[in-house]
Amino acid sequence: RTPENAVVGIVGGQVVLDCQLVPAELPANVEVRWNRLKLGEPVHLYREGKDQPTLQDLSYAHRTELYKSQFRNGNVSLLIKQLTVQDEGVYSCQVASGQERKDNKVMLKIAAVGLNPVIQLTGHRGSMVELGCTSKGWYPEPKVMWLDGHKEELRKRGGTENKVEMKRMEFYEVNSSAVVMQESQNIFSCVIRNDLLNSMKGVTVQISGQFFPSVCGWLSAFWVIFVLFLLAILLAVYLVWRLRKLVLVNKELKKRPSVNEYEELQRKLEKERAESDQGLQTLLHQIDTEREEAAKERKRLQNIIDWDQMLRRAVDVTLDPDSANGQLLLSRDLKSVKDAGTFKEVADSPWRFERYPFVTGKVSYARGRQYWEVDVETCTNWDLGVVSDTADRKGKMALDESGGYWAIGRYWDKFEAKATERVLITAMTIPARIGVYLDLEAGSLSFFDSGLRRLLHSYKIPSNQESFFPVFCPWGS
Repeated sequence: RTPENAVVGIVGGQVVLDCQLVPAELPANVEVRWNRLKLGEPVHLYREGKDQPTLQDLSYAHRTELYKSQFRNGNVSLLIKQLTVQDEGVYSCQVASGQERKDNKVMLKIAAVGLNPVIQLTGHRGSMVELGCTSKGWYPEPKVMWLDGHKEELRKRGGTENKVEMKRMEFYEVNSSAVVMQESQNIFSCVIRNDLLNSMKGVTVQISGQFFPSVCGWLSAFWVIFVLFLLAILLAVYLVWRLRKLVLVNKELKKRPSVNEYEELQRKLEKERAESDQGLQTLLHQIDTEREEAAKERKRLQNIIDWDQMLRRAVDVTLDPDSANGQLLLSRDLKSVKDAGTFKEVADSPWRFERYPFVTGKVSYARGRQYWEVDVETCTNWDLGVVSDTADRKGKMALDESGGYWAIGRYWDKFEAKATERVLITAMTIPARIGVYLDLEAGSLSFFDSGLRRLLHSYKIPSNQESFFPVFCPWGS
């Protein structure tokens, strides 16, 4: 067993590390080994009835001893002499006999009280004195305090600085300083304390008032006069600055125009503002006019582009004799048709119109875009457009979208679209040539005055029709 508290040893002295066997029985073949933590060799080894100095750590040679006369009482404590700082650490006591081994630990702390401290006057700081306190040979690191004549710590007032250093990895050296001001007693103490040993050493000095610097009366007067002189200079500079500013203000006031000059200037400003407003209105009007002209030109150019794109879709339409009504007369090249005025018998055909004087082109169109033109200059009455391939050609057919018929027509001086509800078409002049544009991709049919490149009317073509034929009707012309 070992004490719960650590054992404290003083440098240069000796200490006993207690180790007591319970029960107090020590066999003849016992082995006692004392080790220190983190040390390779044993501190002391007892084996085969005697000490084994050749096996112990060299730093403990001739400094350790067991109380062999106390073995019969179970006392295997270790005596260490001539203690050094390096002896500090955790020690273990191991007692072995055969297969049985017992192990106990004890902590050894080393302490040393240094030399008496010395106080020296090291300098001045203004009207205060700087004191230095030094001492050597302390272990472990001590605490340093400065006290005044009333035993109050100077640290509470500030102005103290402690510096504790370890020299040669053994002992601590104290270097402390304090800045003090003149007091009624001028008594100051430096106290160094070792808490491990609960021991302290101190030194007290009384400083004569002659060592505290004093400020001469003439020097104080000089500084007062100097400060007043600076204030006078600053006041003079400020007054000069204010005076110059007032002079500049007066000059500016003299430069200001009279009331008449103000009125004349106002009239000029109003005239210039009116001229500026008028010029701005003129400019805005010019901008609006140019914008309108640009829009018209853009529209004209777009029409040219669209017309050119449409002409690129031109197809060659040839009339289909098998679809012509018996009242019609076709040219040999199948490019023109007129109303003969009388009906003649013709061969029956599923594509022939029986009731109305209609004729279609030979080719129908089910996709894409197609454009063709029809010369109607000598005709006073006509219909033209497209007819669905599913429209009824034998009986009475509805001549509008419901009958599969999309067309426009002229009746003397009136133009109209063949819609379910007739739509009048306004034309500036009577068209001599009609352009027809069938756009099956967009689902539209458009009619143009090709001479003026002007749109006359447009239809929406349903997408459920399979194909469309160009259709023509001269109506007695």
